[in-house]
Amino acid sequence: MSHRSPIVKPSLEEIMPLYQELFPRHKIQALVKAAKVKLYWRVLTPLIVVWGFIVQRLQPGQPPPQRRRR
Repeated sequence: MSHRSPIVKPSLEEIMPLYQELFPRHKIQALVKAAKVKLYWRVLTPLIVVWGFIVQRLQPGQPPPQRRRR
């Protein structure tokens, strides 16, 4: 028997403070430096790309991700 929780879709204004806390620029820069990957911090910075992924997932009408059965 599985228990399903209701799907809650917070507004962008509600998740922005959490996003800023979890993904501050200095932490992302440190991760990039540690990975020894060269990225250009221009229009589509890693921060913007991660934010885009989050916003896309939270859009109304998006189905919940499917879990893989092992």
